[in-house]
Amino acid sequence: MREPGRGRVRVGAGAVAVAVATVLGLVVTGGIANADGGGSGGAGAGASSGARTGGAEITLATGQRVGVGPGGVLAGRAAGLSWRTGGDGDRYAVPPAAAPYLGRPLDRSLFDVTELAKLGAGQRIPVRLTFAAGVAPSAPPGVTLTTVDGGTAGGYLTVDSARTFGAAVRAAIGADVRAGRPAGSGELVPGLTDMRLASVAPHRVSPRYPQAIVEFRATDLAGAATTTGVHLVNTDDARRADVDVPVVDGVGRVAVPVGHYSFTASFRDFDEQGEQTGLHYVVGTDVTAEAGSTTTVPVAESAASAQVSVATPRPTVPAQAMVRFVRSDAVGGGFEDLQGVADDDALYVSPQPAAQVGTLHYVLQYSGQSPAGGEAYRYDVAFAFDHIPADESLRVADDQLATVHQHFFGDPAQAGDTGMLYSGAYDDVLAHTPTMLNPSPAQQMPGEVTDYVGTADGGGWIQAIVNGNGLPFWGQPRRYLAGHEYDVDWGRGPLAPGVGQYPEPAGCVACVAGDTFDVGLEFAVDSDGHATGFMPRGVTTSFRLYRNGTLVADRPMPYLDAELTADPAEPADFRLRYETDQTAVDTVSQATRSVTDLTFRYAPSTAVAMPAPGSCAGQSADEPCRVLPLLSASYRLAVDARNTSELATQTMRLRVGHQRYGRFGSTAPITAVRVEVSTDSGTSWQRARVAGAHGRYRVSWANPASARGSSPSLRLTATDALGGTLTQTITAAYTIAG
Repeated sequence: MREPGRGRVRVGAGAVAVAVATVLGLVVTGGIANADGGGSGGAGAGASSGARTGGAEITLATGQRVGVGPGGVLAGRAAGLSWRTGGDGDRYAVPPAAAPYLGRPLDRSLFDVTELAKLGAGQRIPVRLTFAAGVAPSAPPGVTLTTVDGGTAGGYLTVDSARTFGAAVRAAIGADVRAGRPAGSGELVPGLTDMRLASVAPHRVSPRYPQAIVEFRATDLAGAATTTGVHLVNTDDARRADVDVPVVDGVGRVAVPVGHYSFTASFRDFDEQGEQTGLHYVVGTDVTAEAGSTTTVPVAESAASAQVSVATPRPTVPAQAMVRFVRSDAVGGGFEDLQGVADDDALYVSPQPAAQVGTLHYVLQYSGQSPAGGEAYRYDVAFAFDHIPADESLRVADDQLATVHQHFFGDPAQAGDTGMLYSGAYDDVLAHTPTMLNPSPAQQMPGEVTDYVGTADGGGWIQAIVNGNGLPFWGQPRRYLAGHEYDVDWGRGPLAPGVGQYPEPAGCVACVAGDTFDVGLEFAVDSDGHATGFMPRGVTTSFRLYRNGTLVADRPMPYLDAELTADPAEPADFRLRYETDQTAVDTVSQATRSVTDLTFRYAPSTAVAMPAPGSCAGQSADEPCRVLPLLSASYRLAVDARNTSELATQTMRLRVGHQRYGRFGSTAPITAVRVEVSTDSGTSWQRARVAGAHGRYRVSWANPASARGSSPSLRLTATDALGGTLTQTITAAYTIAG
């Protein structure tokens, strides 16, 4: 996966210049910050530009961490995060305790994952604060002020101090609970009226449409006026209005363009520590705002009367449940809202009919673990509807399940023996940008678990892990068939840079669209084609790209790709050389170094067009993403869960082909394959026996007794009928048992 938050190499007219990256496959358009129709065009519900396949871990302003994977797939380590894709296309992750303060005083930009990704992982989070008239600005907990100008101030949070600010937010919620007040009704920081990312400018109202007033009246379960927040979006065109409306003491008002709307509101239960214990999720699918009048909309917590529950064939302990509300507008845009709870916390939703303007897509996803002390298994299931059912007590049938045997491998030197397995459902509406659930407890790694995966919504899933070294491996989207069994290996070595042969169209690693060539590799790919989301601390890399023998990019860590402009009608020879060195990383003892030297010949006929949701840099309606014919290799060593071998004669299954996304990619024949092994750190090389044809081979060689306890190196050389070559050397590819 590409390292986020960095520049890309852009090459044109013989010069090299650094350009700002559209990172992580996320839309990075301007935001719609108010309800009058300002801002830039939305990308549609759940939309993603898909231009990059990068990966990162982003820190929110309240300290929670969010993993961002291929095409903008999100995975949150914190339980109960509320996720949203706005009418602006940006994606947001809001912690439960911060939700009551959205729009008062916390601006949603503080939780804009798209915007935070542009700042870069591990960087300061710049904030701007506004205080009420007559109140001298003061620093909230965790915030360092750098400037003060009257009633406004500028400052920043760090990765560490963001946790301090988050603790203060939870403490304020806890104080409300102890005082018997609605959560979020107390003052978060004395006199603070607005806190937002400094990189997001307040929107200037310039009405472009006839306006109407919408007034929300919020009540709790007892019918008393309460404090909450409402997310209101125009369903004629989400670009006209996408706004958070604070509702204080039961009343919230906003001026919006005349038209049709949908809204969501969350009523949360908290304990005295400010942790969420339950959620009532209220949805209004069709509201009409008329000119010259005030539209009053009741928002009653009691409307969320349907309790979510899922019964599985085998007993489970609830881990997480979430509901995804995708509301498409009449012109193909829209927004997405996702709410969830952890463990056995109660989740209630409000039944709703199908939408009258645009469409409604509702998905309930559940993950449960096996009871402690027995066989390890879990369920990941999802159900989809065009309305919100009145009966949310769903039962999983055996004929709706696929059985996936998940196997987790690890490095002998890894930091720990536990990790996480994330799962996210997708379908034709959700495309390939799901948000993944992270059930607890932690998953044993190395280890294995039987995962019963639901197919009631079409069987589309994306999964990821965080391994024992704390590094994510992102899987590619795939569909499972009910009644079938699958085996999936995670982290099975040797882990080496490369491109994959993925089961479905997705964000492309090396492609061309129009005159934009984007050529790169994934940092480390395992035997099943999963790729690491980012590099471990301490690794060094070098990336060089040549076109027709001319060096056009020479970049040190962490660059894994280059983007260049060239005539797409002109054939060209490309060479890519990528080197990695992990010898300074004390939790890595295998694949400590690698050198990948890859060439391919480009001609218009060798780049295969890939349809949506496949995507790449430079893509447009007139210029499809076309997959370049890069050779790929998948190694599957006969090793144990620590990538260690007891065999006297070592075997390995080897697949050599080309970068592919389903049936899209080069099918040029493989003309030669050679594998060599070194047990003396590359001083001498012995040729291995290779049997097979058509890209699938069985390789064998001796593990000599004199090499016990050592880690041999592998070297692969392959060629194809187009003239492409791949030479890859992996130092310490696996370990021979001592």
